[in-house]
Amino acid sequence: MLETLPPDLDDIRHDIDTIVHNAESLLHMINSILDMSKIEAGRIEVTPTEVQLDDLLDGVVETIKPLMLPNQNKLKVRRDVSTPVVRVDGDKLRQVLLNLLSNAAKFTDNGTVWFTVCQTGSDLEFEIRDNGIGMNQDQLDHIFEPFYQIDGGHTRRYQGTGLGLAITHQFCHLMHGAIKVSSAPNEGTRFAVRIPYH
Repeated sequence: MLETLPPDLDDIRHDIDTIVHNAESLLHMINSILDMSKIEAGRIEVTPTEVQLDDLLDGVVETIKPLMLPNQNKLKVRRDVSTPVVRVDGDKLRQVLLNLLSNAAKFTDNGTVWFTVCQTGSDLEFEIRDNGIGMNQDQLDHIFEPFYQIDGGHTRRYQGTGLGLAITHQFCHLMHGAIKVSSAPNEGTRFAVRIPYH
């Protein structure tokens, strides 16, 4: 985080980085809770605008690349789209993709995350697939519920608020789209998102 500290401050570099990381995590948690409260109050609006799709996807990929490093994951991206400009709520679509990709990176160790984008008719289709820990049917039944944690015991390994997928699910429906998930323990997880772009 801090590239060059004087020698006498070098021993507190770790503490400073920890403080910054925890502050960022707290900010993310607050924003997630605010988003969820707005959704439940019916105060979230969809604002479609003309969006350069390549720019949006480039930004998502560049943001997610550093999150692949801690667990030594590989990111494989494939795009098959011919429409350069789409009419969507770019902020909500970006958040949906970042939520799904960051989850894939978090629950995969020394594996691969595949990010595929294509068009079908007037819909954009996104697939985020990994070969991580996967989920059983009971977990799949609750995955889009607010505050649900797949490792909700006393010895949690994976950090998070349990709001990311609930918000993602709601955003997809607010954009008149859909999200589906399939998974199996130790075999990975696949999310498929469809969003109309007109």
